[in-house]
Amino acid sequence: MRTEIITTYVSRISASFGGIRPLVHEEPLRIMHQRKDFIGMIRHVQETLELDMKLRVGLVSSGGPEKSPAWIDLPMNMPPYGMATFKEMRLTMHVRKSFLHERPFEMVVVGIAHELSHVVLSGTHHPLRREEEAVDLTAMALGYRDFFRRGCEYATVSQVTKQRSFLRSLFALRTPSALSETISTTHRIGYLTAEEVAFAAKIMDRQR
Repeated sequence: MRTEIITTYVSRISASFGGIRPLVHEEPLRIMHQRKDFIGMIRHVQETLELDMKLRVGLVSSGGPEKSPAWIDLPMNMPPYGMATFKEMRLTMHVRKSFLHERPFEMVVVGIAHELSHVVLSGTHHPLRREEEAVDLTAMALGYRDFFRRGCEYATVSQVTKQRSFLRSLFALRTPSALSETISTTHRIGYLTAEEVAFAAKIMDRQR
């Protein structure tokens, strides 16, 4: 576990944004998720992160960086946060429909908060803005650490039918349980392990 790096990043992020913020209330986001109001969720996270630029949202089925559930196109020269040029800027956030519909509520929130935290760090021209781990930690410091604790990974269990030769299939008829096997798959999001998320959240909780 990268304890030293995480401790340093948390300290620098906390100093940059006036300390560790209180936890974001879960209920409004959960209600919107139940209604499948995903754009509403994105707008709500944007508001809690105090991002007042114009944001266009695209729910997509393909394209974009491979394996990325969501992404934002940031300009090469990001206007400084708080300036009129920042408020007038129009960004586009893309989110995969499969991610929104197939992943648990907490993981969806983590994905949204991570992408919008890119805007927070880039808009403030933060020295850590290109460090993906720092992006996760920024979202946690700005109120989303409980979502990261519960949603940075989860496991699914599935039954997979085994492929057998004719003779082995005949034998398997007498032992049905041998026809399939249980496979557990762990799904992750973000750039911190579950252990690192728990460690960072503990530091932030102490600072609160």
